[in-house]
Amino acid sequence: MINNNNNSTNLNININRLSYSIDSSQQLSYIHFQPFRVSYSIINLKEKFLHSIQSKNILNIYQHLNIVKNQKHNLLSTIKLTQNYYLFERNLIKKFFDLNKNVLSKKILEQMWRSSQFCDLLLIVQGSEYLAHRLVLAASSHKFKQIFNKRKSDFVTRVHLRHSTHKSLQLILNYLYTDNIILTIRNIDDILTCTKELGIRKVIDLCITYLSQINKRTIFQILNIACKHDLSEVYYLAHKFLIQSMDECIHTKEFIDITYWMLKQILSDVNIEKRQEFHVLDRTLQWLSCNHISNTDIIFELLNKIRWQNLTYLSLKEILAINYEILHIPIVKQ
Repeated sequence: MINNNNNSTNLNININRLSYSIDSSQQLSYIHFQPFRVSYSIINLKEKFLHSIQSKNILNIYQHLNIVKNQKHNLLSTIKLTQNYYLFERNLIKKFFDLNKNVLSKKILEQMWRSSQFCDLLLIVQGSEYLAHRLVLAASSHKFKQIFNKRKSDFVTRVHLRHSTHKSLQLILNYLYTDNIILTIRNIDDILTCTKELGIRKVIDLCITYLSQINKRTIFQILNIACKHDLSEVYYLAHKFLIQSMDECIHTKEFIDITYWMLKQILSDVNIEKRQEFHVLDRTLQWLSCNHISNTDIIFELLNKIRWQNLTYLSLKEILAINYEILHIPIVKQ
């Protein structure tokens, strides 16, 4: 579901939304322990960690999942009940992340994550630590799958993310467990940086889909993001939009916030043939004024990109009268 309005551009992506919910009064009981206090990782659970009577409710869920046992190869896991010890095989957890198996199992894994249970992955961002499950990240990232294969002996794998932010990592982890993510033009740059560091291709694809929804208020930010993250497909679409709607785009307030290098590239772009030079010069002077640019090299570099031959004397006189601030720069007066 895509919501575009004049104030913000948000994309609520809901893929394979879980239809199963548990009432707060019927929350599943889990065995609580600190990940660093146990001697086995999530894929090596032993029955001594599952003997608590609190496991009774979760056992019922597992037994419910086993109703598929009569289907040839769709058996999710085998639940064993031995001497009041509740045991589930590691294949159960491995298949939690398989969206095609059972939405209920995915919900259980999400609850484990939110309760910091059986977590064997520690992601460190700017000094803060975030717990997760290796299998979840490995299922979405070939890069981390290779890392985990080399470090199978790790009880808890620690990974430092040196280019990511807290918010972007939280949003991506939430997506990996719930298939829900909220993308906005303001957070998508950080999300792309984080997801590239994690190597999660499907999140990159979601970002590309979002950035392809171009309008005159987001065009310059999208161009900047496309260049920064080398998104050629997005850049092509954004550039095409700019060529077709140049005059509308430069009259937005977002135009004033663009960087010098982007303004220079836009003014130099020979592919933008149909542009009203009166408005281009007027908005360029406003950009200089609003950004308090006094560097004469920058000023003349931009003014040299104006197509002066397309301006009449009267229009030029009118523009300079309106944007009188630029005349306060001595070298311009001369």
